[in-house]
Amino acid sequence: MLHFFYLLNMAAVWQVSGNGLAASANIILTKLESWGEALLELLPNFVLAIIVLIVFYLLAGLLAKQTNRVFNSVTKNPALSRIISGLAGFGIFFIGIAVALNVLKLDKAVASLLAGAGLAGLAIGFAFQDLIINFISGIIIVIKKPFSVGNLIETNSYMGVVEQMDFRSTHIQEPSGRWIVLPNRSIVENPVINYSKTGARRVELVVGIAYDEDLDAVKTATVEAVSKLPCLKKDTEVEFYFQEFSESSVDYVVRFWIDFDNRQADFLSARHEAIVAIFNAYKEKDIVIPFPIRTIYLHVNVEGEGKKEVTFNLTGEAVQKLVD
Repeated sequence: MLHFFYLLNMAAVWQVSGNGLAASANIILTKLESWGEALLELLPNFVLAIIVLIVFYLLAGLLAKQTNRVFNSVTKNPALSRIISGLAGFGIFFIGIAVALNVLKLDKAVASLLAGAGLAGLAIGFAFQDLIINFISGIIIVIKKPFSVGNLIETNSYMGVVEQMDFRSTHIQEPSGRWIVLPNRSIVENPVINYSKTGARRVELVVGIAYDEDLDAVKTATVEAVSKLPCLKKDTEVEFYFQEFSESSVDYVVRFWIDFDNRQADFLSARHEAIVAIFNAYKEKDIVIPFPIRTIYLHVNVEGEGKKEVTFNLTGEAVQKLVD
């Protein structure tokens, strides 16, 4: 008897379970049907969204290629050109993603995407602010072009030839051989001297001659000596100006121009040649470049004549010997 009631109970459970399974199956089928209908309704928009993504992808590639070509011709820096063109292409494709989501009527997703991009951009901005500032400074340098690769510049107390420029820094090599990496921000915020910009450079020498010399003869001899230098720039004149009366000499400045590209050695060589030419000209014409002179006044008692003043004019070298 118990076995019979157990079988009846199990049959009832199976009937209830079967009804539950049927209900669940009906719910699933209803959902699938609704999703299918929604998919059919969105199918044109889905196809259009794919077409939009493809179009914007092609536009991004085309824009990146053109941007790279333009910036590469302007900056002569392939690395910086690739970075800028990549950012331009990514920006266009990001706009394409937003348009495609809008076509699919996923406005909330677009809003969330833009909000997420904004928050991500803010976080990245705080984390990499120095990198971003240097990148923007690099763009400013590219646009303003205060110098180019191969120019001799001086900035931030460093002087050297620009060897490389990238999105974060500028690399220069000093005449001594040291390789200096300068952040672009420091270059934008500080003065930059470009010695190669004009293609010419002025050499200045300050010389002192003795008070006993004929100033007109000194000027003539100096200008003639410098005018014969092979490094003198064509169609330029030698400038000569007396400057001041110093302790033991009359000082003057002589100026002349040379052709200059980016070699500091050319400038130093021109100074060297001018000094040698002036020295030899003065030696030939007996023009004296004096040592610093110190005048010493002594009061001595001379027998039968009383106290007298004796004056000694000593050069700086002689005074140093007396001190030693």
